[in-house]
Amino acid sequence: MKQVKIGLTGKQRGALDRSAKEAGRTLSQEIRQRLETSISDDERFSAFAKLMGEQVKWLSQMVIASAFEDDQIVDPKPEDWKKLAPTLQRALIVALNEWLVIMFGQLPAADPRADAIGQTAAKNLKLLAAELERRAAEQEDEELENDA
Repeated sequence: MKQVKIGLTGKQRGALDRSAKEAGRTLSQEIRQRLETSISDDERFSAFAKLMGEQVKWLSQMVIASAFEDDQIVDPKPEDWKKLAPTLQRALIVALNEWLVIMFGQLPAADPRADAIGQTAAKNLKLLAAELERRAAEQEDEELENDA
């Protein structure tokens, strides 16, 4: 492994230290993970997909901020997630639909092909998330062995 020296602000270092601790990683592992994610995202996603992802992320946070008490926005308790899940689900569906209408105009009429694409994409995302979680665990084990 090659060493690289970089300068970080105190805020950046603090945020990385906290994230590493929460994830059970070293600072080096956290930085490598974030770099790998960034590089992979650049290779995997189109500019349109990245833009949509950023906007959906912001929209999701706005829905969460409206649903939770101020002190829970960043780290809601599991019981609060469960209690508010129906509200969050409905609010996000409405927000996404409204946002898409604002961005692209009225929602097109029903289209079986488009519906099938959307349903399949959602199911495939669930499968992909499980696979990525499995790979991340394997990679973390490998990094721990390399660091030892």
